[in-house]
Amino acid sequence: DMINKLNCVYGSNYENWMTAEGFGEHYLFSNSENCCEKWYPSKGSRCPDMSHAVNPEAEDESYMYGSLRNYYFPDYAVNNCG
Repeated sequence: DMINKLNCVYGSNYENWMTAEGFGEHYLFSNSENCCEKWYPSKGSRCPDMSHAVNPEAEDESYMYGSLRNYYFPDYAVNNCG
């Protein structure tokens, strides 16, 4: 599966910029309800997607930047970001 989920997912393979000041509160969530409500409210019970995020660029970031915490975060394609 090489397309983004367009759903909230759980893990540590989010983009590193999501942890930068001012971004975390909009992209990283401790629970799925907050992520789904903000990013994909129309998905209802189909949010979150319980499989891993599809983000090949971020796969190694948790190793490069130390151990990243697991969060719920939106997994989207670049052209889906407003």
